[in-house]
Order: sequence, then structure tokens, then C-alpha cells
Amino acid sequence: KINNLPYKSLGSLFKGRKDFLRTIHQTLGCVEHLGHQRFAAITASATAAAVYGLGGIGKTRTAIEYAHSYAQEYTALLFVRADSPDRLQQNLAALCGPMVLDLPEKSARETELQVAAVLRWLQQHAGWLLIFDNVDTEEAARAVQELLGKLTPSGQVLVTSRLSRWEGAVESIAL
Repeated sequence: KINNLPYKSLGSLFKGRKDFLRTIHQTLGCVEHLGHQRFAAITASATAAAVYGLGGIGKTRTAIEYAHSYAQEYTALLFVRADSPDRLQQNLAALCGPMVLDLPEKSARETELQVAAVLRWLQQHAGWLLIFDNVDTEEAARAVQELLGKLTPSGQVLVTSRLSRWEGAVESIAL
């Protein structure tokens, strides 16, 4: 399984937030694979959720523990730091690399080509979870929102942010 999560699960050391993980899961809904991994039905009111709260409260750790807890439901677990539009583009392009998606565009010099290849991969594959981490500024949030418009509903997005207001189909969940 494709997985570039930056940390392993804390397992039984992760305490006190199991109910919150269930809340995220209920918000995102479950991914039902229909015979072949390229086809999935996602049952939820939103395919994107933003976990928001104060800095240092554990949003990133909670998102990672969510991914580990429900890993069996996803075909890929992808993590992108998105604290600025530039970092979002660079880190999204890095998913092309041999240690993650291993796409032919991994050696392209242009970030735009690599980002386009990653978006194409996300559109052509179903059942993935993509975490955008540290989307804490309005500028970064706009970049993520623009990117969400280019994704098909064949996967789910979890955003960690200090911002509580999100537009469109992004459901905000306070931590």
C-alpha cells in the first residue's frame, strides 16, 4: 500500500481521542470498494474535512492516527505539508518520487508537470486518503480549496488547520 505518512502510529499510547477519530470517520464516511480498487463508493456528506484548533494541540498527530486507524479502508495514505501555496506545490510534486507514487514524471524539472501527474493519478485511482497538513493561513487555504476543485470524489481529504471556516464541501471539525 502506498503510504508516505511521516510518523508511525502511537498505537495504545494515543489516548483520549478515539471518539474524535470516529467523528472524523463519520464525517468523511467510509470507502466501499466495488470489486476493483479503481472503483469506490464514498458514503458521506463531505469528502473533505478540516480538523482545526490552536497550534500545538495535536491536529497533525490526530490526522496521522486517523490514517493509521482506518488504513484498511484506503488504497493509499498520502501526506502533504501545505503551510504555503509554494510548499503545497513542492510537496505535492514530491509525491511523484520513487518512494511514493513512482510516476514517470518523477524526473521532470518542472513542478507543474509533477503536480499535474499527481492530480492525474488521484483522478484515476480510487479510495485514497490525502492529508494536507498545517494549512494555517488564508493564502494556503485558498490554494488547498483550489486544488480540491480539481480532485474527483474518488478519494478523501483531511486538512489540519488553525482556520475554522472552510468553503464548499469541506466539513470543519473542532479539536
